[in-house]
Amino acid sequence: MNNLPKTPDTQPDIMDIAAPLAAQLVNESLPKHIDEVIAEIDEKFPQEEGPSLAQLWKYREEVRAKYGLPECGGRWRDPQAYINTMEDFLGREHIDIRAKYEFEPFFNEYPTAGAVTFESSAFRDVTIVASVSSSNNFYGLRKRANYLAHEAVHGMQQKRSPRMPNEIGEREAYYYQMLTPQRIRETDDIFTFIATVIEPYIVGSVELNERMNEKR
Repeated sequence: MNNLPKTPDTQPDIMDIAAPLAAQLVNESLPKHIDEVIAEIDEKFPQEEGPSLAQLWKYREEVRAKYGLPECGGRWRDPQAYINTMEDFLGREHIDIRAKYEFEPFFNEYPTAGAVTFESSAFRDVTIVASVSSSNNFYGLRKRANYLAHEAVHGMQQKRSPRMPNEIGEREAYYYQMLTPQRIRETDDIFTFIATVIEPYIVGSVELNERMNEKR
């Protein structure tokens, strides 16, 4: 004889309990949306002077949308995939890409220039000049991906706003290239990175552009 008490009909099914718990664990394991990450940083590090991270991110995304640029944040983990994507994008925009060694005299004259974008002329379309790399050279692929991320912005500027002031042009290029979702997530102090890396790079590039323009 079975003397165990009967299970009430109203006892909840185990799946009714397990399913919400499993969903909660999955949600907790997923990375936060970048907007949520930015909001937390702004709350933790409020800026008394200067723009918030949300404002800088909004600017960066407006630049990306204006030119239709692909996201470049994953280029460090998979540079070849980004290179392929960017080469396809530039091809559709009729922006040429040439190898750095073809312009050796220019880079000998301006050794601090890692890459360059030339405006269109009677002899060529807008042209990006950047280093090339073999598929098994991971460092070289990263380098090429990094240069393409920056120079693609200049290429689009040349096509759409060729008279854009240097400082605006460099600011657009560096914020697209460097203020990526991955950088925001992985940098302990993003405001220091902006102040000590992005902004000085803008200043240095503007000065280099001015020297080149003086020799034209």
